[in-house]
Amino acid sequence: SLGGPERIIQIVTQMVGGREVEKINSSDDNLIIVGEDEEKAYQELKDEFGVDPVRIIVGPVGMRFKNAEIDKKFQLAELSYDYKGENVKYFINASFAGSSWGIDVEDEKVNQYEVEKDECKINIKEYQTPETLVKRYSANFKYLGLEYYLIATMDEDEFLLIIDNLHFLP
Repeated sequence: SLGGPERIIQIVTQMVGGREVEKINSSDDNLIIVGEDEEKAYQELKDEFGVDPVRIIVGPVGMRFKNAEIDKKFQLAELSYDYKGENVKYFINASFAGSSWGIDVEDEKVNQYEVEKDECKINIKEYQTPETLVKRYSANFKYLGLEYYLIATMDEDEFLLIIDNLHFLP
């Protein structure tokens, strides 16, 4: 469901770097970028938030960018990646108004620790699905006024590869 009749979907096709790109606008405050490459999505975030966000530079072999959704009203972005048929989600919150946001993880937390990358403390949590014993990992941190949250279903070493290769711009 996309909302009531007041939310009209508008599809715009444009040329970016010689490629055709589809953008779907469900309102003036919400932008979904589909078919656009990851670098263009990060540029859109930089333009919208006024800060160059921490970027995922390297992931496990086979992880690919799917899309980005930017909610301009709430200053929240969600970048989606695919890895072995599982979703990898990267949330960036740019709300400077002291608002709070949260993501519900229903799996059982089995481990928690902190790593430091470029003088930024990153909180890592390991979850396990009780029925299937599948492991999920999350990371959250703050950097230059933005809040970040990454969640993925993959092996710990693959998840830490992403964390080790986050690109922090001054």
